[in-house]
Amino acid sequence: MKTTSVVRGRSVRGFGRVAGAIALTAGVVAAQEGARPPAQGPRQGGEAPREARGWAGAWLMDGQVVHEVARRGGGLVARIATSNGGALVLEGPDPGPDGALVLEAALPRTPGVVGVLEGRTAERPAARARLVARRAAPGPDGEDTAQVEVTLDGRALGAWRWTRPGPASLEVEVEGGAVNPKLARVFVRVRVRGRPQRVLFQVRLPEDPADERRRFYASRGLAGEVLATFASPGALPVGEHEVPWDGRDATRDRRILLAGTYRVVADSAEARAERGPDRAPPEARLEVDRPRAAVIAPDTFAFAPSIPSDDLLQHLPTRLARGGYDVDPTQRAPSPGSFADAMARAASVVLQTHGLPAETSLGLQPAGDEPAFTPASVPPRSLLDVHFVQITACLAGQRGPGGEDLPRALIAAGVDVVVTFDASVFMLEAAHLHARVGPRLLLQGMPIERALREAAAHASAYVWSRLGPEELREALAEGARPTFLSLRVDVAPGIDRATERLVPARHGAFTN
Repeated sequence: MKTTSVVRGRSVRGFGRVAGAIALTAGVVAAQEGARPPAQGPRQGGEAPREARGWAGAWLMDGQVVHEVARRGGGLVARIATSNGGALVLEGPDPGPDGALVLEAALPRTPGVVGVLEGRTAERPAARARLVARRAAPGPDGEDTAQVEVTLDGRALGAWRWTRPGPASLEVEVEGGAVNPKLARVFVRVRVRGRPQRVLFQVRLPEDPADERRRFYASRGLAGEVLATFASPGALPVGEHEVPWDGRDATRDRRILLAGTYRVVADSAEARAERGPDRAPPEARLEVDRPRAAVIAPDTFAFAPSIPSDDLLQHLPTRLARGGYDVDPTQRAPSPGSFADAMARAASVVLQTHGLPAETSLGLQPAGDEPAFTPASVPPRSLLDVHFVQITACLAGQRGPGGEDLPRALIAAGVDVVVTFDASVFMLEAAHLHARVGPRLLLQGMPIERALREAAAHASAYVWSRLGPEELREALAEGARPTFLSLRVDVAPGIDRATERLVPARHGAFTN
């Protein structure tokens, strides 16, 4: 009796381990389809709420063991892997996606080895295994979860938590306020749910046919709403990720996007198949800041009371701000290095100072007596996003003694349009051209070269017609020329000088 008791006890304990493993596995299956609270709706930038899925499918225990639940007739059949390599089949009714799943199986009891030796061959009454699974709240990445309890003949064997990957879906957002992609890279945050997915992003214009940016992009070959596309670097695992983007459009110029609001849409093949054709993919709002304009102006006109320097220096920044630029505070005494840095951070740059052939002064004194900005001051490919540079300085557009050419050096560094003078000019005339009449025409949408040449003609007529014969002879003897004769406009390859405009405010073509 003692031996038999020990054998029987061992037999019951062995059954308990198998039943427990089976129940755990079954619990996974059941637990995954358990009752779930009503959907709360998506976060901003997320997929639409999804309906709870039924119990049928594959379920996971500890993220590894896979168990299958299948439909049979009007009910469900679960095939649960056991720890000894076998399988247990449990059956029960289909409770629907939100109901508790109850599965049962009859487990036969054999007399065991000792019982056979003692001549007891009749099977004992079957044990009843029962698994109950109830829905739990979805996991952080949308996975189905359930709490599973298993009993054997009414005795609790344990409780487990089972998971099943949810349907493939995405959430997307862009953090922060307005961004300037020239100054800081844009990061799009995406949450991947259900399974790994390669995410494709589209940057789109708002659904507004009257948006003025549509005309600009259509003129550059982008006629629809989609202005840029980029993708994640391969399939992203389930979880939250940040995907970098350079903020550039899909035109051949690869220009930083114009200022304003855009829609960032995230999608994948998996999410699209799960979502169906009637639901739109998730999207987030992106705000692109206005491009910067830098005004560099040492106090070179302080010695000429007839031309107030503040009047000259305030008109242009004010007009640039009205034209859509974010204007930096005027720099009064820059070094060559700081001037180059200010140019590299801006979309449009204005320098008003003294000049010599192929160089400009960056101090209060005439060129040659102060730190100068020369072709050697321009690092290679450092100005690829600069659209417009205007240098109001005598002779800066003239070649230097060694063939140096400041405008061409700026073009080679990436600037789209450079405006200079190749002779000496009157300060009052330059003020009318570059701070008053010129900006008015430019910001009304007139092409850059045409606007400045018309402004130069107006400024020359205004100033030179007031010179007496003696003043005229002295001016010509000193090398002064009317601005309409000394104005020089250089453009980069690929830029049409007949049509290139300053508005809408923008960065330059990155591919120059």
